[in-house]
Amino acid sequence: MSGSKPDILWSPHHPDRYVICDSELGLYRIGPVGSSETKAGTRPLSEETAATLLAINSDTPVHEMCGLVPKA
Repeated sequence: MSGSKPDILWSPHHPDRYVICDSELGLYRIGPVGSSETKAGTRPLSEETAATLLAINSDTPVHEMCGLVPKA
């Protein structure tokens, strides 16, 4: 990621997921530490929870605005 301040957007559909918008887009899931889904790219947030990188997209143009749209 670049040296700029990234935007963090929580998903309106999944309370345990969020997107970080910067020079790339990263989708993360919050879960308990040591869960079966723990894998490379997992970052501890506390003693009980961790953020797991689910997907990343670095093939995007510079972002001026980023948003998550609720289901219609």
